[in-house]
Amino acid sequence: MTTRIPSAVLVVAMCSAWLLGSGCQNVGRARLPPSVSTDSAVRDSLWRELVRTTSRSQPSPTHDQVTFSSDTSRIVPGLLYHWALYSPPQTVHALNRAVAITNASRVLIVRAPGDWGAAAAGWHPRSSEEVLQACAEIAYVTTSRRLPGFIPIPFTGPGTLENLPLPSPDYLLERLSSPSVHNAEGLGWTARFWAVEVADVKEYECRIGSTTSLSTLQVLVNYGTLPPI
Repeated sequence: MTTRIPSAVLVVAMCSAWLLGSGCQNVGRARLPPSVSTDSAVRDSLWRELVRTTSRSQPSPTHDQVTFSSDTSRIVPGLLYHWALYSPPQTVHALNRAVAITNASRVLIVRAPGDWGAAAAGWHPRSSEEVLQACAEIAYVTTSRRLPGFIPIPFTGPGTLENLPLPSPDYLLERLSSPSVHNAEGLGWTARFWAVEVADVKEYECRIGSTTSLSTLQVLVNYGTLPPI
């Protein structure tokens, strides 16, 4: 999938600058997780996914044109997220991305929330807080504007918005509601919540259990962090 952005370099530069303050740090709700290595087999899988999804009107990427990075799940032990970013030459600020998840036994290319569920099979949330964090990570690796290091922040109350670089936090406080999380025996967890993301603020419905799904219910465009992408 291709998304127009101001510049991949600009996004990274702004994130690096904010790490010295509070903005980018809060976008991930804490420090960014430590980087982990991406081995050649995972990189090959990501590269093939970029080739598959790159528009026919754009040149396919070579390995040396792709930026690879990895980070760790904060909620599911042993789950690693691997990223590949490609900005096609002779395009105006386009960024293509691919994400893979690895666990102890397999590599999965992420194309839908169910892929996260398959990679996290065997893990079960123990609280509403863990459900929200897991749902935020599902959004992190599946949404169209996904970027490494920018994990959506579930809104749980006014304190969520403190110190975030937002254009209108007062407006958000009037619009956003606290999350609703339920556990139905035999079916799993369902959460309905707002999340602060890069550019936008979104309301999601997320399911974790017998199936894994994530649906966008509402979007407040340009009320999130960073310039829109």
